[in-house]
Amino acid sequence: MKHTQLFAIAGLTLCLTSIFFTGCSLSQPSDTHTPVTSPESLPKDTNTATLTSLTTLIGKSDTEMVALLGEGNASLLEDTTTVLGRDYLLDLFDTEILLSASLDEDGLIQAFTLLPSDNDLDTWNEQLTSLFGPAHSETSDDGSEGSGLKSFKWTIDNTSMTLKSVYETLSIEIYSL
Repeated sequence: MKHTQLFAIAGLTLCLTSIFFTGCSLSQPSDTHTPVTSPESLPKDTNTATLTSLTTLIGKSDTEMVALLGEGNASLLEDTTTVLGRDYLLDLFDTEILLSASLDEDGLIQAFTLLPSDNDLDTWNEQLTSLFGPAHSETSDDGSEGSGLKSFKWTIDNTSMTLKSVYETLSIEIYSL
């Protein structure tokens, strides 16, 4: 029974992750496709400045994000020019990160999801703690039927930053409170 539940949860997680990253009705017109690029105008001097720049973009327009980060790789609503999100590559703590921005129906930035190329939760927790102090909350589900969820949450101005590991897959989410 435990294995059946575990496989069902794993399958659902894989399905939802696939939908999240590919989108149900997204299209990439070949004439407007740009490769995922590294933002040139993000602060290069400190990791704090880079993360703070991202937190200040929450709730701002797609135009403001493009002005700071560049075009990136836009995900468009099928057969339209409506941007649902943008993807970028950036360097944070000397690690390549996939940065995905999600936009709402008004074209405002709802959230950023950062996916580090490594999955070292302890190292990332130490690095974020060195920048922002101890996490305001911590969650762990290590039970026998648990998801292996571990998360740490910081509040920065009016945004929340959550470092999360589920099934040993690491993500950092930045969103409005």
